[in-house]
Amino acid sequence: MTTKRSTEETSQDMDKAAREAAAELEKARIDSDEQAKAVEFVAQWWRRHYLKAGHKRLARALLEYAPRK
Repeated sequence: MTTKRSTEETSQDMDKAAREAAAELEKARIDSDEQAKAVEFVAQWWRRHYLKAGHKRLARALLEYAPRK
């Protein structure tokens, strides 16, 4: 039998995933100057465009550059 997850549980899981993603970016930023520049570029690019394009559309645009597995 499956149980429906509460909105609170889902939100907590998403918050945890966001913290893990942020930690991964921070590690990449620290690991090398090249990665630090890439993280900074994407962060600035996101900041310039998210108010007009929205997060979902920017995410789709960014994911176009991710290799398919």
